[in-house]
Amino acid sequence: MVEGTATIGVVGAVLAAVVPLAIFTIAYFGIYSALMHRVDVFHLKLAAGMLAVLALAVVAAVAGLGWSLLIAAIAPYVTVVGYESVGYRHVAADVDAIAGPADDSLWADQPSQPSLPIGSEPV
Repeated sequence: MVEGTATIGVVGAVLAAVVPLAIFTIAYFGIYSALMHRVDVFHLKLAAGMLAVLALAVVAAVAGLGWSLLIAAIAPYVTVVGYESVGYRHVAADVDAIAGPADDSLWADQPSQPSLPIGSEPV
């Protein structure tokens, strides 16, 4: 109870956090698929994993576990760990499929400029 006047319980508090996060998860991966004009199986697995952790948080709240909100709080880490381990390669492949591989030959004949400390002027 918040200051003795709230009537929301643990399940209500967890649902108040889980439902918007689940909507965001679906929208996030849906927008990505729409922009890339393809559905990546890896991203579907990330979304399903994150939604599974959110569902686990709700089950824990129904079971009366007080730390169920903590489970909901760690749900985004499924996406973070998945993306940092292999997901960035999928994004690079998706971008290459749309735009083509990067053409670094445009910069091959340009001389490199040494960097100068801030506030100094070239001689």
